[in-house]
Amino acid sequence: MDIYSLLKNSGKYRLTIILPVLAVLLFIFNLIVYNDCSIYKTSIVKVVSTKISNTTTVSGDLGIEEPQYDQNLNCIFKNGAYKGKTVIITNTYTYTRMNNEAYHKGDFLFVKNINEENGTLSAAISSQKRDYFLSFLLSLLLFCAVAVAGKRGFLFFIALCINIGILILGFICFQTGISFILLTIIMILLFSILSLGICIGWNRKMIVTLIDTLFSISILAAIYCIALKVTPEVDYILMNYVSNGTLNLEVMFTCGMLIGSLGAIMDVAVSVTSGVSEILQKEPDISDESLSKSARQIGYDVMGTMINVLFYSYIVGRIPICIAQLVNGIQIGIILKYYMVYEVLRFLAGAIGIVLCIPISEFIAKNYYRKKVNVK
Repeated sequence: MDIYSLLKNSGKYRLTIILPVLAVLLFIFNLIVYNDCSIYKTSIVKVVSTKISNTTTVSGDLGIEEPQYDQNLNCIFKNGAYKGKTVIITNTYTYTRMNNEAYHKGDFLFVKNINEENGTLSAAISSQKRDYFLSFLLSLLLFCAVAVAGKRGFLFFIALCINIGILILGFICFQTGISFILLTIIMILLFSILSLGICIGWNRKMIVTLIDTLFSISILAAIYCIALKVTPEVDYILMNYVSNGTLNLEVMFTCGMLIGSLGAIMDVAVSVTSGVSEILQKEPDISDESLSKSARQIGYDVMGTMINVLFYSYIVGRIPICIAQLVNGIQIGIILKYYMVYEVLRFLAGAIGIVLCIPISEFIAKNYYRKKVNVK
């Protein structure tokens, strides 16, 4: 094998070694998470066996009848003062699982109100422990990302973890009294800089894409704020947790909408900027008219899929909740007016941001790279 072939296939050889090692490390990590009950202060039990002790029929507020089950759970404590002791907990749930859920052998449950009387323990379920399930999904995401994209996949996962950390830190800072508007601006800057820097690299392409993203999100914010001033006010009366009078719902909703649109705008900016860079690398003498046409065509190809992604994420993703609301007697007009309006606004704002980002990215990237002799 010659040197060229060796270098060409070196990435495949590295993955052949890295993937098995990564699989073993992820397996050990998930095994640790699965057996991490001792780090929790709340008492945890593991379901050893289950048995349906009673079945009845109940009727809801609308007169709809459904089966209700009493489930006896034979459990063993996994931490705390009662570790190793057994307890039988009765769990009641309905066929629709609307208020409670059924548990199965092997589930881990957080329990409260633990009492011991005549040597017999009793407790009540507060929630289910799901950290091991989350760790499995994250591990699967990491493994698939590395297997498909190699180093880029790993960098993507690192950027995702950092963004999650920034989001959690933002919530903590908000609880200390920092302005939500200021936090939103800081988080948008951090999300954009770190995500682009880690995934693309700290180069000129990253700088141009960052400028595209921030400029587009700023124009979107300005357009949205103007629209709020000249159109009827949005009714937030049925938004969750509006009873807290200290929250400015309009500001909170607007900031959340901007953060939600950031990912789609960033994706379009990366595609258009990369397209302009590649075109100028191969055809440095291409006319401005042809370059603009090619760059916008790239943006148009991305635009359709990204707008559909927003549609599926915001509107279609709420279908199960809408069906549950319809079954519980809420009229379709009320759902569209008071519940779906938030998703529709988020979708439209994100779609507008995507459309705006195409000419903005094309203009900035074209003018930036035209001035450079060596285009990266």
